[in-house]
Amino acid sequence: MKKITTLTIILLCLTLILFACSNIDKANNNDLAQPEQEQTLDYGAGLEIENGIESEQEQSNGLPDTKEPSFSPSSEYEVQSLVTLNIRDNPSTQGNILGVMTQSQTLPLIETLDSWHKVLYNDSMAYVSANASYSRLKPLGSQSDIVEKVIETGLSVLGTPYEYGSTRIIDYNFKPIVAFTGNTFDCSAFVQYAFYKGANINLYGDSRTMSKQGVTVKYEDIKRGDVIFMTSTARQYNTGIERIGHVGIYLGDNKLLHTYGTGGVRITEFSSFWRGRFITAKCMFKYILS
Repeated sequence: MKKITTLTIILLCLTLILFACSNIDKANNNDLAQPEQEQTLDYGAGLEIENGIESEQEQSNGLPDTKEPSFSPSSEYEVQSLVTLNIRDNPSTQGNILGVMTQSQTLPLIETLDSWHKVLYNDSMAYVSANASYSRLKPLGSQSDIVEKVIETGLSVLGTPYEYGSTRIIDYNFKPIVAFTGNTFDCSAFVQYAFYKGANINLYGDSRTMSKQGVTVKYEDIKRGDVIFMTSTARQYNTGIERIGHVGIYLGDNKLLHTYGTGGVRITEFSSFWRGRFITAKCMFKYILS
């Protein structure tokens, strides 16, 4: 009986020892299953490599994104609204309205596409109508810079033959005329051409209607770039603006840039002959830049 009891005790002790050893092994296995701590190596200058893989910080080289935009505004013109005008996300009246241009507000021009101006609005591309009744291209730069562009354009066609009723560069809706060649000019066609090509300023194609544009300048205040309206032999006895029959651009120093008869586009003295025919003068730059 005592032998059996002793044997039982021995077996019980062996069981307890085996159970304790089993728990120790399990604890050791759990430790081995834990992932090793990820190693981060600091290479300085804000660069990091984690487990051999470049981090997002390293991929960007810690430098700001200097990618250039895919568009840039014109250095010559901006778009000016003549009315309250919708700004859309594509060149269509079906496009979503992004905002509104108030009258006389300007936006940077990117380019003109048919009947739409592509503009820069809130740092993104947008579109506004290019209808001449709704918007216009306003020259950038000082008034003196724009004056010189107009005069330079006029001087570039010196000697071009005169032709009464020559084809204009734009029509009365300020739309380009496809048939225009620039091979000949009459006086008003020439002035219209110089302002349109030189500064994208829209003037009407006959001297009498043109005289209604711009800001009136007193005779004693006439300066370079002002438009001079005069009468002609055929119209000198008419009344009102119907007396106007000739137009030219004042160059300063008593010089006039205009066209008539044999010799076409030329520079002449603003002599007593022409001064005797003077009717009015207009500054077209104050008008267009207002």
